Amino acid sequence: MMPQKKWKLPDWKHFLFILLAWMLVIFFFSLAEYVDSIKANKPAEFSTLLKFSAMSFLSYILLSTILLIIFENLPSRWLTATHLLIIYVLMIGIFLPLEVCYEISTNYLFARKKTPPSVLQMLTNMAAMGWWLLGFQASVAYFMQVAATLWQRSQEQARRTQELRQKNLMLRLSLMECQLEPYFLLSSLDGIGNLIRVAERSLATTALARLSDLLRYVLRFSGDEKPSMADELGFAKAYLSLQELRHGQYLQVKWTLSEYHWCTVSCPPLLLHAILDLALHWSVMFQQKNHLLQANLRKNAGMILFHVSLALETAIAEPDMTQIAAIRERLDILYAGMASLEMTQNNAQIDLSMCIPAGEYQDG
Repeated sequence: MMPQKKWKLPDWKHFLFILLAWMLVIFFFSLAEYVDSIKANKPAEFSTLLKFSAMSFLSYILLSTILLIIFENLPSRWLTATHLLIIYVLMIGIFLPLEVCYEISTNYLFARKKTPPSVLQMLTNMAAMGWWLLGFQASVAYFMQVAATLWQRSQEQARRTQELRQKNLMLRLSLMECQLEPYFLLSSLDGIGNLIRVAERSLATTALARLSDLLRYVLRFSGDEKPSMADELGFAKAYLSLQELRHGQYLQVKWTLSEYHWCTVSCPPLLLHAILDLALHWSVMFQQKNHLLQANLRKNAGMILFHVSLALETAIAEPDMTQIAAIRERLDILYAGMASLEMTQNNAQIDLSMCIPAGEYQDG
């Protein structure tokens, strides 16, 4: 047997909003009657009019409260035109006769000080305009609740969609970073293997020592701890130093850093490495022997600018843009579209320019 779903009460603020809204209606309704009584030279006490108006609209406050509870627990599949029309007809069919009897009874008991007539007499003697007016007021209460419910459900759906989208983006980012770390390890081990093959054993030993430092960095920031730009700079310099051991005199690296407290700026792990490795990847792929790599980092108006320039022997005809697209996607997730990565090629020189905000990035 399926367990029955328990009905839940809406937040108390919704009840308070209904009460305040109907109190405003009661106030202005009483004020209008008071002004009309003065114009007719039959002034009435405003407090008396306010009391009778409150009694008259008490049923509508109760109706709005019941509708609020019903729509709070109404399944989303019922929020269609057909179902809403059926609920409306049922509401009018049940509420309107009760409202007619309530209006006439309160009028007889408190205004006329008489015993009210029978239910059948109250229903048959009610004027058509009275039925229409009471039905109109009930319809306003109903459709206002429908509009509020549809708006609230749409907001909840938009919030859930945004949360799912954010979780999806964070999952994709985690997958990209998990792919990045093994790629860094394989790339470094390939360089060390190349040193061993060419009988550069001493350089290979030095390279292994530097690789261990790099791996400690990767492990340190593979969790929730965020590296600073100073940490990332140290890692990038160590990585390029490792590559210099591999390429020897064919690779020249020149760093230009503006004076700034880089330890105060957060940076996603392996972000600078991804740009540097991309430049080196192109030079190795196209078997370039002599290459000069210049890296420039500076801060300007709340943005961090990282520029890498790679001078090659010959121009690259068709550079692979797959890694560029992957880095751009990672930047979009991390900085919500506020970061950019541009690549330009002028003959044998390739320029990579990355611009990221100096503030915090999104990491889930």
